Amino acid sequence: MRIKIALTTTLLILALSIQSQTIDIDNGQWLNVGLERQITHPQPMTGLNLWPWKAKKLHSTYGQSIQLEFNYFLPNKIVKGCMEDGTIIYDWSYFDQALIDVAGRGHQLVARFRYEYPNSTDVDNIIGATAVPDYIKQLPDYQETYSESAGTYYADWSNKELQRFTLQFYTDFAQRYANDARLAFLEIGFGHWSEYHIFPTTVEYGKNFPSLEYQKEFLLHIEEVANGLPWLVSKNAANNSPIVGDKELMALCFGMFEDSFMGEYFLNDGYKNSWDNMGGKTRWQIGVIGGEIYPQESTSFLNPEGVYGKTLEEMILEYNITFMGCNNAPDSPYGTPERLKQVSMSMGYRFAVKECVTNGNKTLLLVCNEGIAPIYRDAYFSIGNVRSDISLKGLLPNEELWIEIDSKPRSDGKDINIVCDYILPQQEIEFEANIKSTINYDSLLCVTEALCIIDKLDDNTSTEMEFEIKGFITDIQEISIQNGNTTFVIAETGNSSEKLTIMSAKGLNGEPVTNENFIKIGNEVIVKGRLQKHNNQGDIIPSMTPGGCLISISNSTSGIFTPTHKSRHSNTIYNLSGRQQSQIQKGINIVDGHKVIILSR
Repeated sequence: MRIKIALTTTLLILALSIQSQTIDIDNGQWLNVGLERQITHPQPMTGLNLWPWKAKKLHSTYGQSIQLEFNYFLPNKIVKGCMEDGTIIYDWSYFDQALIDVAGRGHQLVARFRYEYPNSTDVDNIIGATAVPDYIKQLPDYQETYSESAGTYYADWSNKELQRFTLQFYTDFAQRYANDARLAFLEIGFGHWSEYHIFPTTVEYGKNFPSLEYQKEFLLHIEEVANGLPWLVSKNAANNSPIVGDKELMALCFGMFEDSFMGEYFLNDGYKNSWDNMGGKTRWQIGVIGGEIYPQESTSFLNPEGVYGKTLEEMILEYNITFMGCNNAPDSPYGTPERLKQVSMSMGYRFAVKECVTNGNKTLLLVCNEGIAPIYRDAYFSIGNVRSDISLKGLLPNEELWIEIDSKPRSDGKDINIVCDYILPQQEIEFEANIKSTINYDSLLCVTEALCIIDKLDDNTSTEMEFEIKGFITDIQEISIQNGNTTFVIAETGNSSEKLTIMSAKGLNGEPVTNENFIKIGNEVIVKGRLQKHNNQGDIIPSMTPGGCLISISNSTSGIFTPTHKSRHSNTIYNLSGRQQSQIQKGINIVDGHKVIILSR
């Protein structure tokens, strides 16, 4: 029994809007588009990451296993002074060069600015010196404190200029880099390594640590100026910030980072209260979750058997992790390029297209996120240069979304892609798809349907698959007994202006043509072959490529052809595979010969 999927009348039932957006599609003829895609590499803005020096050293072997690199940055290396009116004087070349370096390897940067780094000599070769800009350190009312036990100086948070500068710095930084595709995420904070603690030093708010009032002002300011750049704070902010218990701050779209993932204390829920109090159970739905593997486990965490009773993949799923630092991983016996790639591909988002239909003017895609976290930047499905208006940002795991694009794809769907302004030119957001076209040689098309497919082809190209087309012969251009073929024209009706040229077709079932009178004008025929857009010196001729054949020839010469969509009222329901169903399902159904699309049940 032949089930014809592409039918003349289409009924769209818009049962429920997705994410408060209703897709408004005109009734019309819809064809199922074959789409075959695979995800072959870690996706942009996801996966394990190395420090730049390590990524550069191992790029030839590990470059395709990662998409991200992480580094600390020092404000004092960017800030050169301050004018009398308060304008900060910058030299951004230090940060620009870091972006150029990372992007040159096809990767994006995860950046974190810090003032304190215990025992570091990165600033003026002085142990524990802060990265506070020199012009602030030279102010008479600026006085840092020092901790022998921590081996570091602390920024003076009683100083008004330090407070003002910190706000202005992130304002100016975001204005310059928030939309820079080379920058994936920004980690912010205060204290040691900007991780919201100064252990073992005692916190003195308003002195060696910002006051709670200033911290709230700072966090609200970051949300205001970030301009879409995903930003994260340490889970330690649960203890040394005003976030927990403040509804306004908890509602901000910050993510969280933690630098002891896979550590024994972490895996035994040592930080569970802090994590949960920061909204960790659902925080990942609006903010990026990432961080770093606990240093002591940096050479064992990739063990497929796991550590302390838990595998890395289990932890990634539990915390909905998008990225993770693991600079020492390549030095371990488990840290092969293949293992890093495998783990990286288990993080973050993972898109799949479940259904794809077009009516020749618009295209509908049913998209699912099969990953463990959303994408945190806007990304869109597109056909060629035509983008959908619906962003994939925020699509949660296992959620589905109908995407509408005001264009039609190639018959093979190869011009359907995901575009994003926040990834590098050499990066690609891939998707899974395994949709078998219902427009195949077992599906009988009318001439109008064939012309719809041909119209999307490039000049002088053809489809890869063969189609069966039904129509009436309106003109016979040649019958060649010598070559055993014939060239003729078919249309849906005898007076139709839309025609399809059948070029050098064989006879019935591929047999040579041996009789000059075997076809006549007005015969109803079914032909089989590949469709092409033939450009004859500027004259576009929709046609079937040479080598096709006739499947059947009717003796009827009425010249009137109406597609045989029988009127049935038996409530018979089929899916796109031609299998009968007991009831309508979400997605595309064939009900009494009509296509019914259910967006949600």
